[in-house]
Amino acid sequence: RKTSDERDPHFVFIQTYIYPGRSAALKTELMEHFFMLINRYLNVEPENIHAVIQEIPQENYFGGIMKQH
Repeated sequence: RKTSDERDPHFVFIQTYIYPGRSAALKTELMEHFFMLINRYLNVEPENIHAVIQEIPQENYFGGIMKQH
């Protein structure tokens, strides 16, 4: 996919999946931490970082050691 001419070539998009029920404050803290790490280690400015959090119900998640519901 071609990068838009208006967008920095170092643009980063974060997609995070979590279980529902986390507070808005926790989600904000998580994203701020991601942004800080990306800025620190990849030298990407925060205005070039975009993120989305998707909440996946536990019954729709499979992986690791599967437990019976």
